[in-house]
Amino acid sequence: MRRRVELIDTSVLLELLDVPFCNDRRDEVIAEFEDRIRRGINFQMPAAALVEAGGHVSRISDGSARRRCATHLAELIGATVAGKAPWTFTRLSWDDDFLDRLLAPSDDLPLALVESLAQRHLEMGDLVIVAEWQRLRENLDPQVVEIDVWTLDNSLSAVIKHLRQP
Repeated sequence: MRRRVELIDTSVLLELLDVPFCNDRRDEVIAEFEDRIRRGINFQMPAAALVEAGGHVSRISDGSARRRCATHLAELIGATVAGKAPWTFTRLSWDDDFLDRLLAPSDDLPLALVESLAQRHLEMGDLVIVAEWQRLRENLDPQVVEIDVWTLDNSLSAVIKHLRQP
């Protein structure tokens, strides 16, 4: 049986952090998260999800809710560093290959950075997560490890589904 690794998208992280106005599916996400842990799924937290979540937290208008979410995010990061979170950080190298993935359209992903942002198809964080997902898939044996993205975002989900096609 293959090991399953899922990158956690910002949409899921915001639910786990209970960010106001981004948490309408929180109970469902927590139940699904617990179920995925029971099934032995390994999680990775992409840098893009942390950066985007921090941006959402900083824009919360209610100061006490903003502080609560900021504290929760800091605790999440601390638990990850200490090896006590149910995920690890995705190691990210912003080398030429990675940046080329963001800039240049390819047969796999015809909408790269300019068109994706201009057409509001995917945001920058989503593009980074797609590039991270692609790199992981290329570097791990698909017969041993299955790589996926756990997202609630329909556009990101559609891109990942398209890229999974042979």
